[in-house]
Amino acid sequence: MKHMLSRFRRVVATSLAVGIALLSFGGISQAEASVADTINFQGRLLAGPGTPAANRNFDIRFSIWPDADFDSGSDRDGGGQLVGAPWQEVVTMSTDSQGFFISEVGGSVGLPQFDGNLHRYLQVEVKPTGQPDTVFFLLDNKGADPTIDRKSLTNSAYAQNAARLDGKELGFGADQIPYLDANGKLDQSLITDDSWLDPVADTATMNALSAVSGDVVFVQSEGRLYTYNGVDWIKTGTDTDAALSGVEGRIDVAETNIATNAAAISSNADSIISIEDRTTQNELDITSNVSSQNFSVTSSHEMRETA
Repeated sequence: MKHMLSRFRRVVATSLAVGIALLSFGGISQAEASVADTINFQGRLLAGPGTPAANRNFDIRFSIWPDADFDSGSDRDGGGQLVGAPWQEVVTMSTDSQGFFISEVGGSVGLPQFDGNLHRYLQVEVKPTGQPDTVFFLLDNKGADPTIDRKSLTNSAYAQNAARLDGKELGFGADQIPYLDANGKLDQSLITDDSWLDPVADTATMNALSAVSGDVVFVQSEGRLYTYNGVDWIKTGTDTDAALSGVEGRIDVAETNIATNAAAISSNADSIISIEDRTTQNELDITSNVSSQNFSVTSSHEMRETA
């Protein structure tokens, strides 16, 4: 089925090379550039054996599929439209004098968030610009194998997901993930949402801003982010200053209580010493009384004997 459009085979023959822009085209360095948003596709079209289709305009249709095998009976309908492709786009490109062309996959329709089960193979079709979709010709660089008609998207394609976490992009917009730079600070270059205002020096400057609900601003004197709720500016996150002040207040109360307890202990110690002194005096008094009583008894006894 995939070879039904043999009339166009006489016009178009291909030699294909698929690569990622980061690796093969555009002068982008992996160390210096962010992950590309497109996949660079390079190829050559021939008008006949050894004859380039030079300086001509073609429509090229890219699509991404979960399997490698193309069947025009189920994957493409009678009108030339694709059936069941998770992603597709059609772009117009021009060949050079040797029939070569370069196209950016995802340049007109953004590439999907790659799913290893759905987005595994790239299908490429081409037709002369202005011709109906039924003329689209499958570019199969493994024609000898009837089960492999699409180009495998290698792990390089999934490098686009390196800038994502659970499918979320880095940034400060809705449903994005902020990150700290090499200096441990938020990368302000990512702050592109209109709700993020320019940093201000202090809270007085912040309060003078013309803000709407949801606006966010960084106050340099506070080292904090504030969010406007439509009425007031509210510190973002936990108010550590207030929490610290509360802790300091409790420490002051505890120190006062400790001083009071220390004074009470000292007073009690003085009372204990006084009681000990009185106890000693009582013991001395008791001893003195006992001695006096013994003397009286002895004296009475001696007087009776003399009589």
